Amino acid sequence: RAGLSIDLAQSMHDAIQELRQREKQARALAVLEAEAKSARLAAVARALDAVNAWFIIERLPVLLFMACVFFMLGIASHL
Repeated sequence: RAGLSIDLAQSMHDAIQELRQREKQARALAVLEAEAKSARLAAVARALDAVNAWFIIERLPVLLFMACVFFMLGIASHL
């Protein structure tokens, strides 16, 4: 309509549509990357919670037992 040939106008239209599609894909990729990062952080947090729970549940009784043994043997006063 602005004095452009039909072929040129169609090429410009196609280029604009392609740019819009690429922008849409870039936004979708950004959302997926954010979700992946959030999932990785959640997995690390769960792993750290599991390690902390293991130390508390598994190691505390052993440490308490060793403290009692040292105390009973009189070693605690020498530390």
